[in-house]
Amino acid sequence: MLQAIQLTSGRRAMGLLVRPAGVICGAVILCALGARGAETLYSVTNLGILPGADSSKAASINDRGQVTGQSGGRVFLWDAKTGLQDLGSDGFASITAVAINNIGQIAGNAMVYDPPNYPLRGLRWTAGQWEILGFLGNFYRNTMVSAIDDMGRIAGASDAPTAMHAFRSAPTGAELVDLGSLNGNDDDSGAGGINASGQVVGSSNVAGRQRHAFLWTEGGTDGPPSNPQMRDLGTLGGTQSQANGTSDSGIVVGGSSTAGDAAYHAFVWERGEMTDLGTLGHISSRAFAVNNEGQVIGSIWGADGNAHAIIWDRKYGMRQLNELLHPVSGRGWSIAVVSDINNAGQIVGEGEYQGQSRAILLTPIPEPAWEWMMVPMGVVACRALRARWGNVSSKQ
Repeated sequence: MLQAIQLTSGRRAMGLLVRPAGVICGAVILCALGARGAETLYSVTNLGILPGADSSKAASINDRGQVTGQSGGRVFLWDAKTGLQDLGSDGFASITAVAINNIGQIAGNAMVYDPPNYPLRGLRWTAGQWEILGFLGNFYRNTMVSAIDDMGRIAGASDAPTAMHAFRSAPTGAELVDLGSLNGNDDDSGAGGINASGQVVGSSNVAGRQRHAFLWTEGGTDGPPSNPQMRDLGTLGGTQSQANGTSDSGIVVGGSSTAGDAAYHAFVWERGEMTDLGTLGHISSRAFAVNNEGQVIGSIWGADGNAHAIIWDRKYGMRQLNELLHPVSGRGWSIAVVSDINNAGQIVGEGEYQGQSRAILLTPIPEPAWEWMMVPMGVVACRALRARWGNVSSKQ
């Protein structure tokens, strides 16, 4: 073709030149369509800060897209229609939000005056009112919550008479149900998540100063004789593991030490098998939440101690979220910590932009939409190529 161009002139040369330009233009558009077809990108929404605050952090998101978190020592509720709402502190000290369910109830923690002390107590927010949860013991009276289901049942840990124990609350009221531990009532346990079936996950001390992830199922029989409802999920070969979240089907995620306690890796547990999610070549990793699609979010840490937010699924494995941000809305953002993911794949956490820490919402952009967004780039490239070929042909 190049020889033909060199040996001809005039109209014949112009015709030959247009053909390769058309071929190249088609290739450019096809490349544009396929450039990001193998991955989902995420738009970034800055949820802002409450008046008088200098930072914010998102803790949880429900399937309606409502987000809760804290800013300036107060709890907020955000949705796309009303924006950031200040739920205040209601006079509590050090109040934080940890979870929101699909009917808009929020679980949180705060220091509460309980003479003569200020114990940490769990809270449930419903339609504008904070309710203080009870406690399992009678001395320290500390209670810390971590999750809430759509019935309003809350999971966490509370001082029991002889140890700190995982609990599940009643749907309403302050009553807590002691879930015990894997190694008898004198050992500690704590809950990290709860699903729609009321299954609770967390970790518990076992023999030999080890601590293992557990899955508690009401009426279950897979646990030890002393607590058949609490199933030991094991470890990745080490002595420690912690379950942080669970899907409605009982997929459990968290972190575990590897053989010889040499490292700490994120895991997925499903149908009796714990899978190591790896670290993308970094030092350690942890998984914090999983949705009903099996998408897992968490963080990895490098030798410098810096965290990087990740997402994992069975199709693509583990990926850094900073590499999946939309080139416009995500420009300048760095996402180190993510805390929750809903069933639509929306992710919340904390991001940094120009040195400022803000609550953020990451929303997946459907792959076809991203592909067609690339087409104008291909068209621009085609026009430039045609103009170049045209200039060359006019000189022949």
